[in-house]
Order: sequence, then structure tokens, then C-alpha cells
Amino acid sequence: MNHRSEPKGIFVVGSPRSGTSVLSWALAQHPDVCTGPEADFPFWVAKLFASEEAPEKVKPKQLAGLEQAWQVCRQRGDGWTNKNGVSREEFMAAIGAGLGALFSRHYEGKRWVDSTPASAIVMPQLAAMFPEAQFVHIVRDGRAAVSSMNSSGFDVRIAKDFKFACETWEHFVRAAHDFSGANPERCIELRQEEMSRDPEAALAPVLEFLGLGECSPVVDFLRKGRINSSWGNEKPGDVKTLKSHDIVPAAPWTGWNFRQKRTFKSVASKTMELVGYECTLG
Repeated sequence: MNHRSEPKGIFVVGSPRSGTSVLSWALAQHPDVCTGPEADFPFWVAKLFASEEAPEKVKPKQLAGLEQAWQVCRQRGDGWTNKNGVSREEFMAAIGAGLGALFSRHYEGKRWVDSTPASAIVMPQLAAMFPEAQFVHIVRDGRAAVSSMNSSGFDVRIAKDFKFACETWEHFVRAAHDFSGANPERCIELRQEEMSRDPEAALAPVLEFLGLGECSPVVDFLRKGRINSSWGNEKPGDVKTLKSHDIVPAAPWTGWNFRQKRTFKSVASKTMELVGYECTLG
């Protein structure tokens, strides 16, 4: 049975401070696309499913939520799921179909975009839950992303714990990049720096991948500036306003102390190389 969710969803993923929000808002300038605040719930539901290899290695009672429910039903030989030949794939897609319908209902049937950054670490589960959805992984230089996390002033751990910010960037980017490499038909990667420098050239392959064609309002939105909550803010509302692209320091990581530079290199240098960035720190 095909539990297809119409219209196709779009997940914009990446580490925190990589531009997921502004990209989703830009895509929503397309007449057939709609977005809103980060939904969060697809991530939390996806987390209730174990990774693909885990179910065979652990007992059902050790699993969380939906994965536990699936495994308990599967192990009951005369149970409903077995009698009706329901696969794990079909079970997950049925859950996703309900969530997709919720998005569509509130977005008037347009293609919906969710930009919850944490979705980067549950992409395999989301891909199974939303078999028609597409993913855009926006990658930002880890040095800039971590600098932005630590300069945001937000009351969250990535703004207060330098090592945790480095680990977050590394974990999110590695997970999303691995998924993208293994599933090129489902996911496309985009450099945040290229999107800022030349939005038309950077977004052309993304719009084509998503089947949206050329759309000047999407590009024009990005040409107006960038969302930046780490620099150039004078009052609370400024964090959500578009600002000039040059408001961000060219290399904020050069101000890191020796311990911070050593920590970043230890945690993130291999992933920086993997996604095509140098790890020089000045």
C-alpha cells in the first residue's frame, strides 16, 4: 500500500546557525510553497523510531515509543500487523502520512517546508515516514557556525558551551552529509556561503531538484540580506530582520583563544575536510 503524503514536503536541515530559517522563508516566496516556524514535532516523532540496525540488537522494552510498539507487534506471531503483512516501512509511512496531512491542512494544500535544524540527525527515519519528501542540507563553515552559536546570546547550551557547539556542528553536518551521499535522489546540499554570495547561481540547482523551476521572488528575497541573530542587533526584534550580508565578521574565529582553537580542531577538523572546508584558525 502506498501511503503517499500530498503535496511533497520539504525538509531544510543543517546545524544550528547555518541558514535553515532564511532558506525556508526564501523558498516560501514561491507561490506553491508555504512555511512557518520550526515545527519540531516531525523530529520528535522520528526520534521515537530506532535507527535501522538497532531493532535486531535490543529488546522491545529497551526501545522508545513507536519503535517499541512496532517491535512488540512484530514479535506477536498472530498479531494484526503480521496477519496483514504490514512492513516497518508501511508502518512508518502511515505515521508520516498523518503528520503530512496536518501540515497540508494548515498550509492550504501547498508544498510545506520545515526547517527544524535537528531533523538533520533523524533523516533516515524522516525519509521512511515521508517517502515523497525531499531534503535540502545547507552546510555552513563550522568555524562561522560555532562563532554564531557562541555569539547569539540565546539561553541555550550551544551559546554557552564552546565544546558542545563544536560537537553539535560536527554531529549534525556529518549525519546530514552521510544521508545526502547515500540518497542523492532525496537530498541536495547547498553551501551557505554560496547562497549569500550568489543566490541565483546557488539556488538554481536546488529549485530544479525540488521541481519548482525558476522563481525570481525566491532569489530576490535572499538578495535583500540575511537573517542574523548573532551580530548587528540593537533591539530584540532585530534578530528576525534581514540585514546586509557583510554584517558578519569575515573570520570571527580568529578571536578564539588557544583552547577554543584546539577544541574545534579536535572535534571538527575531519568533518570540515569531509565537506570541503579548510580548518585554518588564524
